[in-house]
Amino acid sequence: MRTKRILSIVLALVLLASALPLAITSAAAYEKKIPCDADGNNELTKEELVNVILPYMLGEGSYTLDDVGDAAWVYAYWGGKPKTIVDSAGRTVTIYKPVKRIAMMNGDCMPIMRAIHATDKIVAVNKYTIQDEILYPEFSDYPNIGSVWSPNYEALLAAKPDTVILYGTIFKKKCTDIENKLKEVAPDVTTIWLDGYKPGLTPKPGAQLIEESRELGYLLDREEEAEEWIGFYEGIMDSITEKVGGIENKTRVYLECWKTWYTAGPDAGWGEKLKISGGENIFSDISGYKNIDPGAVLYRNPEAIIWIEKTKGGYDTGDLTELSSIRDEIMERLNTTTAAKNGKVFIINTDVFGGTEHFIGIAYVAKWLYPANFTDLKPEIIHKQYLTEFQRLSDSLVDNGVFVYPGV
Repeated sequence: MRTKRILSIVLALVLLASALPLAITSAAAYEKKIPCDADGNNELTKEELVNVILPYMLGEGSYTLDDVGDAAWVYAYWGGKPKTIVDSAGRTVTIYKPVKRIAMMNGDCMPIMRAIHATDKIVAVNKYTIQDEILYPEFSDYPNIGSVWSPNYEALLAAKPDTVILYGTIFKKKCTDIENKLKEVAPDVTTIWLDGYKPGLTPKPGAQLIEESRELGYLLDREEEAEEWIGFYEGIMDSITEKVGGIENKTRVYLECWKTWYTAGPDAGWGEKLKISGGENIFSDISGYKNIDPGAVLYRNPEAIIWIEKTKGGYDTGDLTELSSIRDEIMERLNTTTAAKNGKVFIINTDVFGGTEHFIGIAYVAKWLYPANFTDLKPEIIHKQYLTEFQRLSDSLVDNGVFVYPGV
């Protein structure tokens, strides 16, 4: 990015040398969204760019070096036009100059920012990122802008972001409140609404995360890095879904989410991930997350049981009994089910089944349900590759943590 930045300024000077005869117009006429766009038509021409370089070099006009450099960048790398996407909230977002300072109100997009090598643009993070010293040690001293539930506007504004990343499809009221506040006090700040943790099911499993990664890569001038990350993620997801698609008799699964007798329907996040993994949800007739009658579980008699755990296990412990004790309780509580009788009771931590890392958990679940179909699938190796190549973290985090029980 720094090299391209220098090249853009050099380009501006080259353009100046090749077009000095152009007339010089007052800088006051250039107060448009794209710096130096004199006629305000959102298409920067060579003439418009050159027309402000000489006044700047002579110390005249109101444009700064950043203005000229940004304009040269837009001309050289964006074809003189702004960039536009439709974000995960269905909003059309347009940027008119390179994004340089991002405040990450949505911590679930942090792994994507790392994967596409864009963390150099981050100037402030939410409180959960700061608290997670295992996965995000380098952000421990960054400005703390709170959360979408309780934003710290003083810290947010002090960080002087040009862009704030919010959630796309959840916490909409909170995100709307933040956006409206920023329109009042910092109207030049752009908000982008993305999720960063949902795989999405259409037009194929993983489509939403792929699209969000591609959009960030496009907006932040990290297209090549984004495509490398997408290739890794998409390759794993496709290898699982292709095999799952050929399995006729799907394993019937009871999902238990964080607490007893609390499950997810097929349209809920955990339900979607179960479907991608090839499991048939025994509560396919419910919507969202619900408490269910214990008798209904026994009556529907699952062939496998998966407990999703969010507090025990994870990166910050090596104690296997934290997960194994949960399994012991389920085996006893549901001992009459086919799943318990066959020992097909599995515990998985949200560190690998939630967030951007969900593809790792999907690999574990697919292998648990269909071991004969996924003999060459190695979730732990995938986990390590993800951490080292796309998060620039040590693979020892996998060895030192506890994410599933039993293993594969």
